[in-house]
Amino acid sequence: MKSTLLRLLLFVLFSLSAAFSAVASPTISLLTVGSTDEEAFFLYGHTGIRVRIPEESYDYVFNYGYFSLQQPNFYLNFILGKPLYMLGVTPMESFLEDYRAGGRAVTEQVLNLSEKEAEDFLAFLEWNARPENAQYRYNFFFDNCATRPRDLIEKFSGGLTYHIDETEFPTFREAAREKSESAQWYTFGADICLGSQSDKRMTAKDAAYLPDLLMKEMDSATRNSDGAPIVLSKTELLPQTHTIVQGGFYWPGFFFSVLVAALFVIYFFVKSNRLTLNIIATLFFSVMGILGITLWFLAFLSAHPHTFPNENLFLYHPFWFLLIPLLYRKDTVRRTLYQDLLFWLFTASLGLLAVLVIIPGGQVLPRGELLLWLSAILLVIYTFYPDPKRIGKPNFRISES
Repeated sequence: MKSTLLRLLLFVLFSLSAAFSAVASPTISLLTVGSTDEEAFFLYGHTGIRVRIPEESYDYVFNYGYFSLQQPNFYLNFILGKPLYMLGVTPMESFLEDYRAGGRAVTEQVLNLSEKEAEDFLAFLEWNARPENAQYRYNFFFDNCATRPRDLIEKFSGGLTYHIDETEFPTFREAAREKSESAQWYTFGADICLGSQSDKRMTAKDAAYLPDLLMKEMDSATRNSDGAPIVLSKTELLPQTHTIVQGGFYWPGFFFSVLVAALFVIYFFVKSNRLTLNIIATLFFSVMGILGITLWFLAFLSAHPHTFPNENLFLYHPFWFLLIPLLYRKDTVRRTLYQDLLFWLFTASLGLLAVLVIIPGGQVLPRGELLLWLSAILLVIYTFYPDPKRIGKPNFRISES
């Protein structure tokens, strides 16, 4: 009798212990945040990892989007393409309140993980969130707030298979443009910096750098171990109430159109305004030179992804500064050897860019850049042919003075 009661008691205690352990097991979810145009980099959305243990009142969001301007050499590292971001932890209530105030959607995908997988996942996040482990080298395309959660889900689930048609994915450039379209000048600048690698169609792994595409991939994903869907349920926790206005009047194109028209008028009709054109040309060459230094630095010296090869290097380069002294020379008829070398340098540069533009399947150039290119041609012509009547009649003699 005593033996039977002891067995019954042990069975009840074991059952209660197992039930308590099941209840206390963490539930892990992927959170996807909608876009806002409050800042340009908020246009891409955001991703977080929610860990919830109801019995312990544990409900926190781990996200890899934190950075500190106070860290040593932050701006230098950012320019070099090696900024340090970190894993931060926020109470779920605060996380939702921040995005509710900004009118941004939050969607939760509860992940299909075993108790052991979820516990290991949480243990890693808590270890990674320690100050000595929290920092990582951020990379816009390949190591950011969305790709890190994707990598962890794959790791702790034993691997995933994505049942999604990769031909539906856009190129890197198309995806970035779609997100940042409302920030026209930001998009124009990003297009200049991104080279031909950005015009390749993304794979499922590549596309995860954008939070909403990662969410779409997770909806299609199954676990390699048993073929079960990785997403158990999907819930919209907050609706998107902030509207981002897309399209509309394209200001960069308008600006460059006005610039081209003004240069035509000044060059061919307003001879008395040569000084004005000189000043415009000086400003233009200086801006192009500064952009050239920046672009060449990004292409050859930084760790930023997809900045080389870049066909824009033929339009934006430091050699524009060499043209400025020619604007103020007194001899407007004879050409020096220095001028001839510059003439052929710029003719070859702009000509090569023209060839690259018309090649099918080549690099996609920013909208409105052809107008900027036309402005450059007009100003180069003026630099070497200050008198429109002498176009087509260059004097290639070396100056005797």
